[in-house]
Amino acid sequence: MNAITLNIDVGELASALADQLAQRGLVVPQVTVEHPDPDELWSAKQVREYLGISTSTFYQRRATPGFPSIVDRPGQPRWLASEIRAWAAGK
Repeated sequence: MNAITLNIDVGELASALADQLAQRGLVVPQVTVEHPDPDELWSAKQVREYLGISTSTFYQRRATPGFPSIVDRPGQPRWLASEIRAWAAGK
């Protein structure tokens, strides 16, 4: 049996293979996911958009026990995005 020696950069080969698979729709390219800022504050509009609810439904939910508390900002009610996400995941 004859041996064949190849000079191949494995990283380059892997990258080329990944590109070909993605072009053919056989794999989905990796997307870098940003980690949400745990201290990010959301307005009522942002909370409604995240939850996918109307203004009236938002005010109903806001009055239910367990809904995240408002972060004290006079004249600008805000909620911690992390608390809204956790509430939505647990309801």
